[in-house]
Amino acid sequence: MHRVAAGSLCAIIIVSFLCIPQFSFSRTAKTHAVRHDAELVVHVTALGLSGILAKVQEREDQILIIRDYIHPARFFNDESGYFFVLDMNGLCIAHATQRALEGQNLFEIKDVKGVPLFKNMLEKVRNGGGFVEYNWEKPGSDGIFEKLSYVEPIPGTDYFIGSGIYFPEPW
Repeated sequence: MHRVAAGSLCAIIIVSFLCIPQFSFSRTAKTHAVRHDAELVVHVTALGLSGILAKVQEREDQILIIRDYIHPARFFNDESGYFFVLDMNGLCIAHATQRALEGQNLFEIKDVKGVPLFKNMLEKVRNGGGFVEYNWEKPGSDGIFEKLSYVEPIPGTDYFIGSGIYFPEPW
């Protein structure tokens, strides 16, 4: 049953994301439009997941639903947009591009410049959502890239969802 609900949500949201134009930007062009798009896709997905998860009592079933949705979901024409979900203790519940992180507590992780990225994310989530900038290794690429994430709580749960956007060139 949960796979059907997650699949339906995935189809509806992906169709919505196809309306968002593909973007390209330089390291200095962290524009309002990119931020708006990231905020929009995370917000819509958080609300959709909230509605589905409200009907599921068991945490393990919730995690399966979240993973069923998160793993295949991509947005932007080049499919570079993806999601990750953590709980409020820093446990990685689902990650579309780095599944090896699932089940790990990421609360203490810092980027290469010492930015406590998940602590910063949790601070934004506790205030309703927001952007976090940091530096991270891009899967399938060499080097460290600047990255922008928007994070927001999934209402009615102890989870939060985020989307990561890499800037095109490593530093």
